[in-house]
Amino acid sequence: MHYSCRVLSPGSTTGPIHIVQATSEAPSTSTNVQQARESAALQLETQAQHVSTGADILLAQKSMLEDPELLARVEALISSGVSAYSAIAQACDEFANTLLQVDDPYLAQRAADIREVGQLWQNALAPVQEDACPQGSIVLCETLLVQNILTWAEIPVAGVICTQGSPLMHAALIAQNLGIPVVVMDKAAIRDMHEGQVVSIDGANGVVDTEAQAPASSPTEQGLLGHTNPITLPSGRTVEVRANIASLVEAGRTTAVGADGVGLFRTEMLLEQAGRLLSISEQEEIYRDVLRKSSGPVIFRTFDIGADKSLAFLDMPSEPNPALGTRGMRLYRTHPTLFQDQLTALYRASEVAPMSIMFPMVTTTEDWDFCRDQAKRVASTVSSSPANDVSLGVMIEVPSLGFLVPELALHGAHFASLGTNDLSQYFFATDRESDASYHSGLALLRFIHAIAASARDVQLPLGVCGGLAADVPWAILFAAMGIYSLSVPLPSVQPIKAALSRHQEYEKLVAQAIQGAHDYARIMDLLRQEGP
Repeated sequence: MHYSCRVLSPGSTTGPIHIVQATSEAPSTSTNVQQARESAALQLETQAQHVSTGADILLAQKSMLEDPELLARVEALISSGVSAYSAIAQACDEFANTLLQVDDPYLAQRAADIREVGQLWQNALAPVQEDACPQGSIVLCETLLVQNILTWAEIPVAGVICTQGSPLMHAALIAQNLGIPVVVMDKAAIRDMHEGQVVSIDGANGVVDTEAQAPASSPTEQGLLGHTNPITLPSGRTVEVRANIASLVEAGRTTAVGADGVGLFRTEMLLEQAGRLLSISEQEEIYRDVLRKSSGPVIFRTFDIGADKSLAFLDMPSEPNPALGTRGMRLYRTHPTLFQDQLTALYRASEVAPMSIMFPMVTTTEDWDFCRDQAKRVASTVSSSPANDVSLGVMIEVPSLGFLVPELALHGAHFASLGTNDLSQYFFATDRESDASYHSGLALLRFIHAIAASARDVQLPLGVCGGLAADVPWAILFAAMGIYSLSVPLPSVQPIKAALSRHQEYEKLVAQAIQGAHDYARIMDLLRQEGP
């Protein structure tokens, strides 16, 4: 049977149903209510310490849960004879409805958070003993909670079917970022679904098939959403589509979405999440877990701190223009211990699997030499380093470095990756969030084409890890230039792989597109039709 559904997070997948039961009312006292509140708050705080995606939402929900006015209202309702379980729901509804009286999307989301906090509180008050969700299962539940989607992402599950929700709710937004398909179905449509029943979610068309066939291979072997191998072009070259991630949760999703590895792990997000510097051993443990959980090779970008990624607990200079100041590898000269500790942790973790280390904001060959020499010095002090397979590379995000590709290769760089977000910002002399009308796509294409040609000449593998890698026309042009790897957000892995698989005429595209503005516009319009 095929049933229509409402899509909260796009994607398509197949797997066996796992039913998560809703909590139900149980006898409780005012003391139980306070204990449950403290327990739920502790759960939120603990989970926030172990994720980057969604950590801010979890902490915001913890603050809502600890609101003394909310607790006072719950206790007042209990004193008036309302059961504890119902008092939590009623109090949260009252607070949420107050916010909904104002026509404001932000307050509407806060109202949804308050109701979600109420459900977490109720769950702690009347916990249900559940079996663990099987890997590759499609979870069937009533409501999608932030706490649940982050937990299920680590398993990882294949998708979620729920009976209520909105695409703008926080849990749905996190699912979108993690590439987890989530749909809403009517209660009547799911009434006959049973544990272990194989169903498929078609997020593109908003359809759930309850008579689907089980996948031929296990989810970990084939990926939950489709392609798991690099794309082979008509010329015989292969292009990897990797993932940009910043957390262990996301690392666990790379196999599920069919990524060919991790093209960018944003290590500075670990510090932002922790709110402090991490010790060598703490970093090492995280890096080891990332290597274990990821679907393939991992490129760790060393701390890219500064500009819009400043950290309050780190002593940073006050500068009139931080975006052009001390950021990325420039910080390593003034904070050598920060850099050396991270390199030590990375080299120690490398015994788990081969890895790559990439340095940000390199501007000159002298910058590269500094980073390379520091890495080699640390490697020589790590006992297991002789057996480690660690490649050292550089992010090309400062335009000047684009003209130094031959020198990078000569000075020992193993690879380079175009960080197109900052590269575009510096190339066009506009803020990366500014109106795109200031930009000339043709100029940027010619510049990147020249960099790619230079990299080919010296046989330096060149990838792309910026936002343009997830743009279908640009992705196709990158493949045509000889780029070996595109690294994109988790939800973009399959759309980019699908677009690269469909397109056949690669070789002439770039030569035509760089001829002039008219040709560029024509080629981009043509390639735009390749998109999902």
